Amino acid sequence: MADITPALIKELRDKTGLGLKKCKEALVQNDGNVEKAIEEMRKAGMASAEKRMDRTTSQGSVFPFISEDGSKGGIVELACETDFVAKTEDFKALGNKLAQFVAENGIADAAALNAASIDGTPVSDLLKEHIAKLGENLNANNAKSFVSSGRLYKYVHGEGALLGVMVDIEGGNDGSDAVGKDLGMHIAASAPVYTSREEVPADVLEKEKDIYREQMKDKPADVVEKIIMGKLNKFYQENVLADQVFIKDDKKSVAKILGEAGKEYKLKAFARYQIGA
Repeated sequence: MADITPALIKELRDKTGLGLKKCKEALVQNDGNVEKAIEEMRKAGMASAEKRMDRTTSQGSVFPFISEDGSKGGIVELACETDFVAKTEDFKALGNKLAQFVAENGIADAAALNAASIDGTPVSDLLKEHIAKLGENLNANNAKSFVSSGRLYKYVHGEGALLGVMVDIEGGNDGSDAVGKDLGMHIAASAPVYTSREEVPADVLEKEKDIYREQMKDKPADVVEKIIMGKLNKFYQENVLADQVFIKDDKKSVAKILGEAGKEYKLKAFARYQIGA
C-alpha cells in the first residue's frame, strides 16, 4: 500500500476542494494515485449530483462580464438552493467563469450555454461537479451575450446581486459612463420588456388592441380607435425602454434623456435577470 502523505492529501484537496477526510479515503482506495482518486471522486460526485438535480433553486446571483474594451459582454443568472451557497467563493467563481465564457463565445441563451463545453468539459458536467462540491442543486437559468459597436454597461443590485442588468448603448461622449450607469439602474427598477417600439411583435400589439376593443365594444368605432391609440401609448410607456419615464426625472422619457446627453445615443439591446422572478 502506498504511503498516503500529508503532501498527497493536500495536493488532492487543492485540486478538488474537498475535505481532508474524503481526500485521504480516496487516496487510500486508489493506492495513492492522485489522478485516479480525482476520477473516482468525480464519478461519485456526478452520481451524488444527479440525486440533487430535482431540488428547487430559488436563490443565487446574476453575473455580468464585460471585456476590457467594452465591446463584448455576457450575463448569466446562476441559481442555487440557499443564499449561504450563493455567497461562497466557489459559487461566485463559477458564475464569473460562465459569464466570461458567454461573452467570449457569443452564447445566445441558457440552452446554448448548457450544451457548450469549457476547456473540454461540458457545462452540464461542470455544474454537476459544483453540485457535488457545494452540496446543492445549481442551474444556469438565463444567459445572453453582447457584441457592441458602442459601449456595454453593467449593473447589479444589492450585495447578493439578485438582480443584474447589461445594456448596449451606441454613440455617446465623455459622459457616457454616467449615462450607462443611470440606464442600468433604470432598467433594474422599471423592468422593461422591449428596447424600442419596433421590437414589440405585431401579434402582441394585436392582442392588446383586441382587449381594448372588447372593453369598449359599445362605443362608436371612430371613438374606439382614438382611445386605442392612447392605450397603446400607455402600453409602450410601461413596456418599452425608450418610452419609459426615466426614474431620475419623471418629466422625461428615457429616449429624451439620451437625446439630451450630448452626441447621439442609441439603445441597442439590454438584458435584465432577477433571481426568483
